[in-house]
Amino acid sequence: LGLSGNAVPVFHRDSTGSTLFVGSRTQGIIQYDQLDTIASLPGNIYDSLGNASDTSVNSDQTLFGISKRSGRNQFLILASELQAKGFLYGFIESLGFNIIDKGGSVFTNGFTIKIKNTSATSLSSFEDNFPTPYPVEDYIFGFGNGWNTVPLQFPFLWDGQSNLVIEVCFSGNFPDDDIIIGMTDKGFPCHAIGDISNFNNLSADGCAMPYLNTITSRPDVWISLTPALIPVPNQFVSDLYVGERSNADFTDLNGDGYLDAIAGNLRGGMSLFHGKLYDLGDEEESLFERPRVNVYPNPNSGSFRVDIPASIRHEFTDLRLFSTQGQLIHEQDLRASTEVNLTGAIAPGLYLGILQNGLEVLNFRVLIGKTD
Repeated sequence: LGLSGNAVPVFHRDSTGSTLFVGSRTQGIIQYDQLDTIASLPGNIYDSLGNASDTSVNSDQTLFGISKRSGRNQFLILASELQAKGFLYGFIESLGFNIIDKGGSVFTNGFTIKIKNTSATSLSSFEDNFPTPYPVEDYIFGFGNGWNTVPLQFPFLWDGQSNLVIEVCFSGNFPDDDIIIGMTDKGFPCHAIGDISNFNNLSADGCAMPYLNTITSRPDVWISLTPALIPVPNQFVSDLYVGERSNADFTDLNGDGYLDAIAGNLRGGMSLFHGKLYDLGDEEESLFERPRVNVYPNPNSGSFRVDIPASIRHEFTDLRLFSTQGQLIHEQDLRASTEVNLTGAIAPGLYLGILQNGLEVLNFRVLIGKTD
């Protein structure tokens, strides 16, 4: 899933399928759908792109032009090509290259592979701003003839929709015979080549080499990918995302057919969030802060006053009080009085108050101690 440290999973299953919620150390609470789909897929998807209809003809075209002291090449793979091969959202674990003639076989100081998701549909310059750590860096590998698999030290997450740019670069190499690779003419500018001028020396940084030109012949590549769960795009909610080591539990507390969440984190306290129908239209940006409900005194022994901003007091009049287990403890119409007096035996602990006006919800927390 790409999460590390203090990851706490919670599974929810209903008639629509299974959902995974993960509380994390620093990323808040993340939702992953399509568990059932992912579970039915193979553990690994792999295939090749290219048919070796061409081969590299010089040290600029091959990714592994070790007759030079440094080099830089980038090539573009379209998302439609990957999707046609059955690739899905997931982690690219290894890449393979079709070696026609291994030549000198080994880079003196290894080579680096960079990968990024991109919206570019052709290459007319070098792409920059590759995510780090790079999948492979200063990797020393002995090539042989045929397909050679390079395991990625840091697997790369393909988003399942973007095109891919892959860069291979190297520096500080002692020259030897070029490694000739299989290539395929794709009919569009997809293979960018670096300019070796002023870079054919031991001190040059090949990964910073400037752009020279682009050709339509692309290196053949073999990709191995492990499908992964797709995180649902999140909507920022302060109590869900502020504070480390977040965790939550989910159920339909109010019977409206939507999941509700009780969340807590290292910051302390707990929050209740009611689910609602998600509107796919453009969200309007509010210039106003969300109204705040205060409780006095807090903590208390079962008697307290609910303080609602005067401008909205007439809109939020229906109060419901829940335990942290989701049990409805108390209901009250606040138009008569904002004073709450809980009668009968009530266990000490944290309670969640809900004030609702249609789809709008305000909430508060109240801590009730032992009664005398």
